[in-house]
Amino acid sequence: MKHIHIYIIISFFLSISGFTYAQSPQEHILKAEQLYEQQEFDSARALYHSLIEAGYESADIFYNLGNTYFRRMDIAHAILWYERAFLRAPRDPEIVHNLAFAHAQQVDKIESVGQGFFKQIYTDIYRVFLPNTWTVISIICFLIFLAGIALFLFSRAVILKKLGFFTGLFFMLCALATYATARSRHHELTAREYAIILEPTVSIKTEPTPQSRVLTVVHGGLKVTVLQERNSWSSILLEDGKQGWIESIYIERI
Repeated sequence: MKHIHIYIIISFFLSISGFTYAQSPQEHILKAEQLYEQQEFDSARALYHSLIEAGYESADIFYNLGNTYFRRMDIAHAILWYERAFLRAPRDPEIVHNLAFAHAQQVDKIESVGQGFFKQIYTDIYRVFLPNTWTVISIICFLIFLAGIALFLFSRAVILKKLGFFTGLFFMLCALATYATARSRHHELTAREYAIILEPTVSIKTEPTPQSRVLTVVHGGLKVTVLQERNSWSSILLEDGKQGWIESIYIERI
């Protein structure tokens, strides 16, 4: 379990969202942790869900909620909430460990095609910080770029002009790169391209109709990419490259 200590921030967010409790939010979080320690996992899960429904979201809340599902051996929902925690804190070792362990319990062992070496490196880079942090870094780089240009334009010494030019050029490139990185991280957090299959066993169809041919059968906890939605069906891509249709009620986006 992760202990959540930023109670003032929690109180602020919950108060502006109209969240009302007989007790304070921090007392509910502590109560949820105590219930978990007492192995009252259903009650702890209900408290965590109430916080999320009130508008407060964090990697720690998602992680703790995933633990309550895992203790009940609901692997599909555990993976869903671990994935949501991982999305916000991909470098947290506890989240990474529990997510990998939960995936190991999942029935389907589909070999992933993979992202490619350079795309994986880029993904690892933009996951270092959240979008706001990357944006701040980009703004700082841009300000240094402006300072370098000012030094180049207004300095009389040749050495200072060269210093200003190359410094400005370098930090302009850094500003563009970090801005692109901020956009990539923001897209990862908001696009919700991935989903988890929650149904214990479900058929993937070749067409979005119940009568169409079965492409394959998959099980709860499998992570898929959602390509498009049509009426009550979703077109999904499996990690091995297979593409098919599934009824939307059987999946939940991360």
